[in-house]
Amino acid sequence: RWLEHRFDLSAERLRDFLEPPGAFLDTVEVATTWTALPGLYTDVRQALLESAAFTLCHFSHAGGQGCCAYFTFAGSAPDEAAAEAAYTGAWRSAMEATLRRGAVITHHHGVGRQRAPWVAGEMGAWLSLWSQVRSALDPDARLNPGALGGGRP
Repeated sequence: RWLEHRFDLSAERLRDFLEPPGAFLDTVEVATTWTALPGLYTDVRQALLESAAFTLCHFSHAGGQGCCAYFTFAGSAPDEAAAEAAYTGAWRSAMEATLRRGAVITHHHGVGRQRAPWVAGEMGAWLSLWSQVRSALDPDARLNPGALGGGRP
């Protein structure tokens, strides 16, 4: 059944959904071990649904220890400001749920600026070591400023 219906959410349907002002759509990928995956899936899905109208998930990049969970989420709000608040709320809730489960906030796409506020929560004491290495290699902080923990949740 999944194979037959995996593309039912066509580009045309997504375009129609995103056409009005206040609509948003994005993906977030997180990863964990096989034994922790069911709880992570449940918690992140629920967290996204606090701000988004719907969420989908598929699993990929499977390995011996675990896999990546890709969540697609979408929603809408009466205006752009409300949509931005819902969108950032969805990201915040997803990242916090991921960290509570002891999972990682990204699998292979990198942290980027979107996830930067949660790097410290994932890295813990390792962030201090990383900061020292980064300062030694880039003393003027010119490379990728504001990334890797430079944001705020």
